[in-house]
Amino acid sequence: MLLAFLTGDLTAVGAAAAFARIGEADLWLVVVAGAAGMVKFDWLTWLTWWTGRRWSLGIIKMFTTSERAVRFAGRAKDLSPWTLRAAVLLAVLPGVPTAVVYAMAGWAGMRLLTFLKRLFNRRTR
Repeated sequence: MLLAFLTGDLTAVGAAAAFARIGEADLWLVVVAGAAGMVKFDWLTWLTWWTGRRWSLGIIKMFTTSERAVRFAGRAKDLSPWTLRAAVLLAVLPGVPTAVVYAMAGWAGMRLLTFLKRLFNRRTR
């Protein structure tokens, strides 16, 4: 439960939910700890956007070692705005390098207000 609160990691939340299932913890406490852990650092995500805006492909290369991700990010300037917005929405899926997508959005010129709207609209669904 403490790990779910501190990190907001989905694995920790799942483990805490498993403990709630067998009666070792209260489910409401798991939900509160998981939700608090997941949203407490959300306000910092704009920093990843800003690093992409400021340092472009250099910071993206620092965030990932995958050549595929670097190639995709390199084409970010040519992407349509709708594709970029969809990428920000889908960045939370497993296997998608979230920091790379957020930095790519900044580098491609997505406005901060648009980025934050997409980010927080996704969180409320």
